[in-house]
Amino acid sequence: MALKGQTNGLNQDNVAKSNGNNGVMLNSISNHQQSLSHSGVNNKAREMEDPSTKTYMKAMVARALWHLTKGNSSICKSITESRALLYFAVLLEKGSKDVQYNSTMALVEITSVAEEDAKLRKLETFCKI
Repeated sequence: MALKGQTNGLNQDNVAKSNGNNGVMLNSISNHQQSLSHSGVNNKAREMEDPSTKTYMKAMVARALWHLTKGNSSICKSITESRALLYFAVLLEKGSKDVQYNSTMALVEITSVAEEDAKLRKLETFCKI
């Protein structure tokens, strides 16, 4: 794996000239290398994040899911088939007031959509709740 600033032995001028696309390939290589060099940093930064920031982000994610689920059977199905319902349960139990409220509203919307969608009601995950 190349580190930031390395080009895997490619001459930058030759890449731009040989492709005839004014350095588009070079930019692609450079961007890919940058993303690889930062991938491990994100996890550590997330672990060291301020607890109030984490709480705020959880509340905003739950709020976004609440609004996305309104009348949207496919999103409700995705949430129901994934482990998201389990995460909502944890958030309802341990989250801040905002997180609990937004999580509850998301679950209310999923339930409302399921009342109208027989296929969603029949999903195995939804039946276990």
